[in-house]
Amino acid sequence: MSIRISVNINNMDILEDSIHDAIDTAIAAAALRIETELRNTYTPVDTGRLRSSFHTIPTTIGIDLVWDTEYASYPDAGVPPHMIYPRGNALKFLGPEGIQFAKSVYHPGQIPQNYTTLTAQDAYTILREELDNALLSTAVLVS
Repeated sequence: MSIRISVNINNMDILEDSIHDAIDTAIAAAALRIETELRNTYTPVDTGRLRSSFHTIPTTIGIDLVWDTEYASYPDAGVPPHMIYPRGNALKFLGPEGIQFAKSVYHPGQIPQNYTTLTAQDAYTILREELDNALLSTAVLVS
């Protein structure tokens, strides 16, 4: 004959709510830390537009990192050398001698800077720290 004993935690629904609240709080705290600590760490800067476009979007399971410019992938992945041609009649740009016009210009290319990967690695560490702290504080409440 077998014996079966159930060991239960009373008020499990309260514990589940506490854990969900702790996770939500940790994700929000990590998103804020990521924006303040990592915005200027890896994102390259020329005009500042790419760096200032960086923001986070907390989700139910983590955090999305967003660089919101049309050219964000170019400095990250790099670009090979290439010619730039105008959409209209001529290119207009500010050169060393003032405003200049050209039918085309040579772009020497850009090596990959991998700033998204580096930021994501540090963001993961920050998210884990915040989750660990939040869940440890919840565990203290249970015991």
